[in-house]
Amino acid sequence: MREVEVKVLHIDKIDIEKKLIKIGAKLVKKEKQINIRFDNANHDIKKNYGGYMRVRETEDLITGKIVNTMTLKKNISKDNVRINEEKEVIISDLEETIDIFEALGYKRKKPGKKNRTSYIFEDLLFEIDEWEKRIYPHPYMEIEGPSKERIFYAIELLEIDKNNVTSQSLDDLVKDL
Repeated sequence: MREVEVKVLHIDKIDIEKKLIKIGAKLVKKEKQINIRFDNANHDIKKNYGGYMRVRETEDLITGKIVNTMTLKKNISKDNVRINEEKEVIISDLEETIDIFEALGYKRKKPGKKNRTSYIFEDLLFEIDEWEKRIYPHPYMEIEGPSKERIFYAIELLEIDKNNVTSQSLDDLVKDL
């Protein structure tokens, strides 16, 4: 799967949710997530692949359902929008998957927890992320769509200050703190 996205920084969560509802966006998810990244001692996934590998436990706060996934994500471009190639599978046993990765020499990084609220409007996905403070202390919104043009349409529609729009990854944002 290819994802095209940007992050919108310096958001007021209540204000942005009001704007989303006003344009007709529909709430589709409220989640608690635990994200665990893996790499080996040489950081080969990051250096050689240009991405990362993670497992995620997602609890849907609307349905109560828990889903575990394994994802390999590779950054393709950061020019105005972030384009990633993403391979993801559902896993039945989170701890066994972690044990397999560790047996293969991958080290788990400290888990990161976040709350995610997701809205959909037409072919656009809006995800408001709130990480635990030690990971990233400010809420932000990701806008994901089929193209750069559609994402910039959403930015205009929501009257977002373009100075608050970035194609940076979370790792890049953390470095800038």
